[in-house]
Amino acid sequence: MTVVIREFQDILRALETYPEWREELRRYILSDDFLALPRIVRELAEAQKRTEAKVAELAEAQKRTEAKVAELAEAQKRTEERLNRLEQTVQELAEAQKRTEAKVAELAEAQKRTEERLNRLEQIVQELAEAQKRTEAKVAELAEAQKRTEERLNRLEQTVQELAEAQKRTEAKVAELAEAQKRTEERLNRLEQTVQELAEAQKRTEERLNRLEQIVQELAEAQKRTEERLARLEQVVQELAEAQKRTEGGLQILRGRFEGLRLEEYCRHRPFFFSRVVRRPAVLSPNEVSNMLEDAIDAGTLTEDEAYFLGQADLFVRGYHRRDNTPLYLAVEVSVRVDTEDVGRAVLRRNLLTKAGYTALPVVVGESVHELAEKVGQGEGVQFIVVKRE
Repeated sequence: MTVVIREFQDILRALETYPEWREELRRYILSDDFLALPRIVRELAEAQKRTEAKVAELAEAQKRTEAKVAELAEAQKRTEERLNRLEQTVQELAEAQKRTEAKVAELAEAQKRTEERLNRLEQIVQELAEAQKRTEAKVAELAEAQKRTEERLNRLEQTVQELAEAQKRTEAKVAELAEAQKRTEERLNRLEQTVQELAEAQKRTEERLNRLEQIVQELAEAQKRTEERLARLEQVVQELAEAQKRTEGGLQILRGRFEGLRLEEYCRHRPFFFSRVVRRPAVLSPNEVSNMLEDAIDAGTLTEDEAYFLGQADLFVRGYHRRDNTPLYLAVEVSVRVDTEDVGRAVLRRNLLTKAGYTALPVVVGESVHELAEKVGQGEGVQFIVVKRE
């Protein structure tokens, strides 16, 4: 089919008659770069949106990290203050123990002060337990926040899907724009002007992207420093946890010693506990024990080291044998939970008393007796007294 073209209007009429020529004509008139320009603009807009979303996520993550570091620093400060109070309380307990050993006559008053300090210590331990509960609650809140973040990510994925659908609709509209291309040359001129503006906008976008890349790099470096600080803080927290564990172990030992001293004083003021072993039992005073040991050293029946070891017995009780009414001494070891070491010390001190010229029996007093200790003691003639304090 032949088409005669004499003027520009003939071209327009031919394009209206044969619409399939328009695409071919555009390929001849417009360059490939110009044809690809709408797609490039769309891709740049999408990349810009993704970049801004990523920067917003990084900024939010940085805020959460800084808040977590602040919380850890505050928790560290509170822990140090509690440890200071705990160290002071333990120091006071040590001083009270020294005063108790040096001034037996003031034991009742010192005992009262010690019990008050123990009450404060138990209160501090209770506060530590409550702080642990608050820490666990905070971890639960962080887990809930993580769950909310995942929900936001799901909503974001849905939004991206909707944007993809919108993109499809936009492509359909672009097809309609191709149909509208035929209407006027003036719109083409405006399009060229718009393309120029887009080129300028692209240049500004690239400059913003460069600045954003620099900001992202700085945020990444800050995140790296934050992770290093968090690693150091985790190490410090681990060291504090180990120190706390050691402190609790020390407190358990101190508590055991304190309970042993309380039981010893309880028995010291109740000599009738020993009436099942001897008649008319009487607990020897420190002066009486000292004189007895000095006499043994002077007589040469005990060395100074033996006398020193013997003098470390918890109690010495003097009474009379139930069969023949002869004097009988008891080497007493007091322990809340009696074990084989308590039995061994009682036997050794009984032997030293015998060496010094006294008729003696080993006695162990406690609130409970280990089964193995009882078996060992039976073979050595050890007398066991179980005390039930009200």
